Amino acid sequence: MASPKSNRMVKLCAAQDTEVADAACQAFVEGVAGATAFYGAAQQMTLPFCIPATTTSAELVAVYRDYLDDNHALRQFSAAALAISAFRARFPCE
Repeated sequence: MASPKSNRMVKLCAAQDTEVADAACQAFVEGVAGATAFYGAAQQMTLPFCIPATTTSAELVAVYRDYLDDNHALRQFSAAALAISAFRARFPCE
């Protein structure tokens, strides 16, 4: 389950209504992607997703927002877990 703060991030990213919300969502998804990649490398683990190096921050936000739109029932879970699930669905490692 998600914490209230996590649910606020989901709502913020889903809203798409202000530049501040967009910037916060962009920073969030970049943080999730970067932290997951760092942890995977540090622990010598296989990553749950493989984001191409040419992917922009705006594309990561779009992937996350699309996932939120398509999976309303999952919004009860943590914002970070939802981001990882979105990236795994869109950028599978092959």
